[in-house]
Amino acid sequence: ADVISERAHAYVSPAPLGGWTMLDVRQHVFDAGRIIPDGQRESFTTTALGPVTIIVRTDASDAIVDVISGESKDTLTNVPDVGGWMERRARIQSSGTITLAPRGGSLRDYHVWLVRRD
Repeated sequence: ADVISERAHAYVSPAPLGGWTMLDVRQHVFDAGRIIPDGQRESFTTTALGPVTIIVRTDASDAIVDVISGESKDTLTNVPDVGGWMERRARIQSSGTITLAPRGGSLRDYHVWLVRRD
């Protein structure tokens, strides 16, 4: 939960029904993030244009996580054990608001990146 970065990207948590902060340390790497319960959503805005890969640092969870960006929708897929963390990725069209929507379990997201590979 990075307040400065969250403000800069108009982050919206599902508070008071979620968005609670937590922290973890894995293989000597500290990170803090938010818990998004099943059926809740979190969103942020971006100025990145065109297709990007969204990468979410998380832990093991059975939740299916939909990523919605405008008319684009995909589901995060697992990339296990990246330095003790789990990463989930999806390819989306980005611009404006991006929403993460877990179902079937909670999403605990510690870090989110958008990566463009031209």
